[in-house]
Amino acid sequence: MDYIIIIFIVILIIWYFNSKKNKLVNNKPAIEISAKKNNISIEKEAKVEENIEAEKKIQKPLRKEIKEYQMVGMKYQNLNELNIGFFKGKASSILHSEDPNCIEIKNEDEKILGYLPRGNYRLHNAINEMHNGEINIWGDLGYNDYYDSWFGIVYIPIGLDEKVINDLFKIIDLKNENISLLENKKELSNEFYFKTFDNYYEILKTLKNVPKKNYLDISYPLNVIPSFSKKLESESDWGNLIKLSNYEILINELNEKYRNTTLKRIEKARLNYDDKRNT
Repeated sequence: MDYIIIIFIVILIIWYFNSKKNKLVNNKPAIEISAKKNNISIEKEAKVEENIEAEKKIQKPLRKEIKEYQMVGMKYQNLNELNIGFFKGKASSILHSEDPNCIEIKNEDEKILGYLPRGNYRLHNAINEMHNGEINIWGDLGYNDYYDSWFGIVYIPIGLDEKVINDLFKIIDLKNENISLLENKKELSNEFYFKTFDNYYEILKTLKNVPKKNYLDISYPLNVIPSFSKKLESESDWGNLIKLSNYEILINELNEKYRNTTLKRIEKARLNYDDKRNT
């Protein structure tokens, strides 16, 4: 009987140590697996970041041209009706907590108008590398009463040399001067009519030096030439009517009816001018 009890106790002792050993063996892989999983997760994240950086590096640089972008973030800038319409200003690559590739848009008064949509890595990089972090731009701002929202568009002459950018802004300034002068045609002197014609010709001349012209509205109002020629005829201002013939490009842009009417007035001016000289 004692023998059986001794054997039973020995079996219990062996079972106890074996079960404890198995627990230690089984726990070790669990710890190792957990550590491996954590390492894999960290490696994965690092790989993703590495891929993003690698993708940035292999992206082609932006082409050197005038680029068009929609603006965002205007509702936070305390804009008013004075900010509506055309503007000139600067696009700057800045540090921002929510966008590492942030591009800020300011007008000539250094007022922030808005930003470009986040994630413009290539443009941000190009402004830094090609323009020392800041570039002259132009654009338009608008406001929708119904939706109580602002909208804007900006044009950025990325990578273009200084002379080309200066020519672009020369065209823009001449165009804006014409718009300003022609806003009140009834009070416009003959001298300033001719000034707008000369501005238009200078625009056409300068336009040859700039790329991608479709981003520039260089149009001249077609109704100006016929109405001006009529005004000169009514004033019997034959000298200025003859001078008008120097602006053949503008006259040829008219439709047939108004072109012929204008040319007849110029011919009438020549006849009257010659008669006046002969008397």
